[in-house]
Amino acid sequence: MIERIKAMSSRAKVFVAVAILLAIFAATGFLTASSDIDISREEAVELAREHVDFEPVDADARLIRQGFGLNPVWAVSLSIPMEDNPRDFIRLTTVEVDAKTGEVTRIAIVRDGTESD
Repeated sequence: MIERIKAMSSRAKVFVAVAILLAIFAATGFLTASSDIDISREEAVELAREHVDFEPVDADARLIRQGFGLNPVWAVSLSIPMEDNPRDFIRLTTVEVDAKTGEVTRIAIVRDGTESD
């Protein structure tokens, strides 16, 4: 067995090592997005609502992992869609909420409702 490993190319050895690491991560649940979550989806939406200056018509949240440590973050989108085109927005803001602490880490105003040329 050791002779077979020695005979492998460097690229093949790296591939095997990465495959083994991914299998270990999958088996231990390291890569699951729902582990270590203390803030629920509903709590994240309520925390995000406190940081916008409008009353959203729609609210959506999705759990993502960010950074080197793959920290869980709720990406909450708060919006007022246009009546004639619900895929476009009068107002749209995305608020990122740390899923462990509830801290708001980022606010991105995508559309602020002002007229522009």
